[in-house]
Amino acid sequence: MSQNVSPPIQGELEAPNPLELFWEQNKRVVTFGLIAAAAALAIHYLIQYQGRRAQAERWSAFATATGLDKAYADLSDTWASVQSRLQQIDQMAAQNPNMAQSANFQRQMALSGFYQDLDAMQIADLDETVEATQADALKAIVSAGDDRAPLALWVLANRAYFANEFDEARSHVQALQKGYPEHFMVVESGFPVQWRDEVQKDDDAKESEDKADEKPEYVAPVAGSIASQMLARIDAEQKFRQDNPRFFEPTAPTSAETISIEFENAGTVKIKLFDQAVPNHAAKILELAKAEWWKGMRVHEIRREPQPNDFNRDVPDEIAFGWASTKDEDDRTKWVPGDVAEDHVIDWEESSLSHFPGTVAVEIAKAGRSQVERVVINGDDAAATTDGNRVIVGRVIEGLDVILEMVNGGFADATSVTIGRGKPEENYVVKSVTIE
Repeated sequence: MSQNVSPPIQGELEAPNPLELFWEQNKRVVTFGLIAAAAALAIHYLIQYQGRRAQAERWSAFATATGLDKAYADLSDTWASVQSRLQQIDQMAAQNPNMAQSANFQRQMALSGFYQDLDAMQIADLDETVEATQADALKAIVSAGDDRAPLALWVLANRAYFANEFDEARSHVQALQKGYPEHFMVVESGFPVQWRDEVQKDDDAKESEDKADEKPEYVAPVAGSIASQMLARIDAEQKFRQDNPRFFEPTAPTSAETISIEFENAGTVKIKLFDQAVPNHAAKILELAKAEWWKGMRVHEIRREPQPNDFNRDVPDEIAFGWASTKDEDDRTKWVPGDVAEDHVIDWEESSLSHFPGTVAVEIAKAGRSQVERVVINGDDAAATTDGNRVIVGRVIEGLDVILEMVNGGFADATSVTIGRGKPEENYVVKSVTIE
C-alpha cells in the first residue's frame, strides 16, 4: 500500500532552490563576466590574427624584395614541349613502322632531357632569383632593423657578388657582422654550414676498397662562419679575376686596319685583327681580305641550339664561311668543304685569347695545323666548347647584330633544325670585302 503525500497547506512557503537564488542575486555579474570573457577571447585571437597577418605581410614583402616569390618552378611549358615532342615521335613511328625501335630511343631521350632540365632548374632559378631582387626594398628592410634585416643584408651581398660588384658585396657582409654579431650567419664555429668536396681517390684505391662498405670521404671543414666564408669567397674571386683578366673581359684587337665584310641579305660586319697575339694568322687574313678572296662566297653553315634539344647539346651561335665551292653557287648540293689551298695552311699559333661574343676564328686544318680560308664568327660566348680548338684571329667591332640575324635565320632543311647546324635557307653572300 503506497504512502499518501499530504498536499501543501494553503499559504505555506516553499524553500527556494539555491541555484535559482544564486542566479537571481548574481545574474548581472555572471552575464557581464561571460560577455567580458568572450570579448577577451575574441580580442586575444584578433590580436594574434593581426600579429600573424602583419608578420605574414612583412615576410611576404621580404620574399618579393628577394625574388623568392619568383622561384617557384613552373613546369607547364617544359612538359608541354616534351608532350609535343612525344606526339611527333608517335606520328613518325605510325608513318614508318620500321622505325619503332628508333622511336622508343627518341622517346627515352626526350624524357631524359626533361629530367635533366629539372636537375638544372635549381641553378637557373638561382640566377633568376638574384636578378629579381629589389635593392631599394631590401635596403628599406635593413633600415627597419627588424628580424629580416640580417637576411636582407645577406641577399644584398649575394646580389652584388653575382653582379661582380665585390666592394659592395663586402660592405654588406661587414655590416651584417657588425650589426648582428649574435646572428647564426655571423657566429663563429668549427664547422659552419658549407659545401665540402669529396676526396678524389686514384683508380687503384677505388678498386681495392669494398664497394658495399665504402663511405664517401670529404675534405676537412673550414672553421669560421657563413659570413666569414662569404668574405673569403669575395677575396678569392677578386684575386682570380685580377690574375686572369682574359676570362672576364675580351681582349681588344690591335690591328690598325679594319676589315669590312658586306653580307648580302644581312648587313655589314667590321673586324679588327689580333696582329700581336697571332701575327702570322693576322697577316694571312689581311692578305686574303685585300685580295677579296671571300667575295662571292656564301655563308655555308649556321649553328645554334637544336630544337628540341633532347640531348642537351651546348651549341654556340655561329656562322661559318669560306668554302670555295660556294663561290657564285646557289645550289646547296654543290656546297662541299673541298681542300684548303696549300698556301693558306699555316702553323698553329697559341694565344691566351678566348671566345667572347663576336670572336673571329679559323677552323683547324689537318695534322694539327691551322688555315685562314674558313672563318667562324660566334654570336655568343663559346669559350666552354671552343677555346683551344681554333685559332682566334680577330673580333667584331661593329655588326654583331648582323651575325645574330644570320644565326637566327631559317635552315635549308628540317634535319638541321633538330641537330642545330646546317646550311642556311637564305643566301648570305659575301658581297664585298674592303680594308679601312
